[in-house]
Parts: sequence; structure tokens; C-alpha cells
Amino acid sequence: MTEEEKKIDEDWKKQIQQEKEKIDEELKASSSDSPSTGKKQIPQANFTLFISGLATQSYILLGLIENPLTKQKEKDINQAKYLIDILNILEEKTKGNLTKDEQNYFKSLMYDLRMAFVECSK
Repeated sequence: MTEEEKKIDEDWKKQIQQEKEKIDEELKASSSDSPSTGKKQIPQANFTLFISGLATQSYILLGLIENPLTKQKEKDINQAKYLIDILNILEEKTKGNLTKDEQNYFKSLMYDLRMAFVECSK
């Protein structure tokens, strides 16, 4: 593996971990009771959170992140490819309708997912 490939590998692993921690924090916040109503709060829906969720599922299916339900790493390349294809469709269909930040995030996310898929399907 070249130095550039190692850097890319470490970069997307770091990004996966950051996304996982962000989602874990949001899940913890959503499961805590609201003091005023006594009801559980859920995170506000937004596009970035939506695509992050799909990407996280893809990383789980690629065997790069443990499944939060089973606490084990599982690998299902075909299902991961299906989710990546869905994200690709979303990327194409939302062109011109995203903010600059959303567009940059989506582009970076898709690059990382594609590279992870290629690496895991070897």
C-alpha cells in the first residue's frame, strides 16, 4: 500500500469514527427524557443526518463498524453496494438543490464509501 493509500485509509477510518460518535451522541440525546414534557426527544431531521445514517449502515455492512445491535462486525457486500447505490441516486437527484456544505459533505462521503467498498470487496 502506498503512502497516499495509507493516508486515505486512515482519513476515512477517522471520518467513520467521527460520524459514529456524532450519531451515538444524537441517539443518546434522543433517548434522554425531556425535563419539561417527560417525553423522549429525537434529533431534528435534516439531510446530512439522513445520508450519514445510510452511510453508517453501509460501513456496518462493509464490516468496518460493529453492528450496534449485535456488537459484532458483520459483512454483507451486496447489501452495502445496494445502500451505496441508493446514496448515489440521491446524490444525482439532489444536484443543484443542496447547500454548499451539504454538497461538499455528500461528495466527500461518497468518495470515502466508494474507496471503502473497493477495499472491502477485494
